[in-house]
Amino acid sequence: MIELCPGTYDVDLIARSGQSFRWRQLARVGGGPGAGSWRVPALGGCATLLQHGDRILVDLGAPDARVVRGAEGKGAAAPLGPHGDARRWLDYLVLGPHDAAAHEDALEELARLPDPMPRVVRTYGGLRVLRQDAWETCVSFVISQNNNIARIRRSLAAVCGSGLSPLPSSEALLDLLVRGKGAGLGLGYRLPYLMDLCRRWPALSLRLGRREGYEADFCALCEVDGIGPKVANCICLYGLGHEEVVPRDTWIRKAEERHGIVWHPELGGLQQLMVFEWMRARAS
Repeated sequence: MIELCPGTYDVDLIARSGQSFRWRQLARVGGGPGAGSWRVPALGGCATLLQHGDRILVDLGAPDARVVRGAEGKGAAAPLGPHGDARRWLDYLVLGPHDAAAHEDALEELARLPDPMPRVVRTYGGLRVLRQDAWETCVSFVISQNNNIARIRRSLAAVCGSGLSPLPSSEALLDLLVRGKGAGLGLGYRLPYLMDLCRRWPALSLRLGRREGYEADFCALCEVDGIGPKVANCICLYGLGHEEVVPRDTWIRKAEERHGIVWHPELGGLQQLMVFEWMRARAS
């Protein structure tokens, strides 16, 4: 168990932000804002993430259940239990040693942008861009095209064999799809797109995340059948760490047209998450 006080961090907002579709909410504790409990399948394992006010608990399922405390995860780098190394999990969750200070700096930067950004930051500053696995991000966003979250989650659960099991490798997933079991996954017209991604992944994975930067990654992803600009940008932001990227959907285009949103040149991805939530809340 790792206990942290990471500053501005809202587990519920992050879980519902559309970055990852596999988090599962458990019973709420306390009932206040952000007081959520989530099962998080990632990194080949599964963790439990719990928020009590400004405290975050990350349970990696360690048999000894020891607690490692730190303001931002310091001293929590040793392997804990069967679900992965603590450092990798804290990096994935953006709870590493320097993430809290970097996030507060980012919020200050975004709050300096023209209205409505100061208001958006005050309400949605608890969002952070997860550092996800590139393969899982690719699969998730190929499945997400013109889809709703409930169906995306069902398809991913079917692909994995259960909601919390690890995602199969590209070879194993292609074998599953080729053997005719893709029809039961609820993929519809996305099935051939996912098959093409599986076939290309061994070579594609060697091209992504190299020093050539965002444009090279974007172009490489768009070579896959069914991956257009929106999906490629989501993968670049959520799976490849290109934090400047702004994936544009209907909500973001409306924000640009109606509110004249000015995008930060380096923090556009985090800003986009906040603006997306702000626009959805205004419409509800």
